[in-house]
Amino acid sequence: MFAQAGDIVKGGTQDRTLGNDTIIAGRSGKVRVNVFCVESGRSAPRGVESPSYFNGSESALAGNELKLAARRDKDQGKVWAAVRRMQIALRSNLQGEVEDRRSPTSLQLTLEHPRVRGAMEGPLGKLLPCARAEKNVIGFAVAINGRPSSADIYPSADLFGKLWERQLRTSIIEAVARKGEAMISTPATPNEVAVFLANGRDGWPNTSVLGGDQVELRMESNEAVLFETRRGEWVWRQSYVAK
Repeated sequence: MFAQAGDIVKGGTQDRTLGNDTIIAGRSGKVRVNVFCVESGRSAPRGVESPSYFNGSESALAGNELKLAARRDKDQGKVWAAVRRMQIALRSNLQGEVEDRRSPTSLQLTLEHPRVRGAMEGPLGKLLPCARAEKNVIGFAVAINGRPSSADIYPSADLFGKLWERQLRTSIIEAVARKGEAMISTPATPNEVAVFLANGRDGWPNTSVLGGDQVELRMESNEAVLFETRRGEWVWRQSYVAK
């Protein structure tokens, strides 16, 4: 099983996000994972949700500020601040409330809000079939307002296909939140995307042991951060994030 950094689990006594990629072997028993809260202020069950376990969701961290706060800075305060700024940006660009009154600080409930989901459906319907129509697709790059923003590369088309819709939803939400930014007049070219990927690979290295034979290599330049999750010699994911 591959659990992806940024994925959100819902419920418990606080909604959480996974702090790093984790590869979980079959019959492994309990596996410790790093998490961050994406719902400040709640420490009790919400409605009929159980405090004893989490439910899955189709959501993940949206926006580079959130990704870097959790995965690079590993700073809970920065994560909460980035969640709030994401909510404010979505509310402004969608011209209406996006917080859920059951828990206004919950990023997950904001991503489930009808106003946010409505803004997502049109682009999702157009873009989702693109990768599915091709064979052997193992990754994708995102450009927002004409600038490369992120990219994710996986070891196989099968794994990419399982994660494609979740990743696309996340990218669309980021684009909606950044709607007010200045836009470059021409779309990003393949060459500009290639330069963006090279900037990530050319950064200064930092390696973290995730447990067992799993490690995370981080390469950070002035323009981008590359996170690479490895198990032994096998690379499970390369994730590029613009700064």
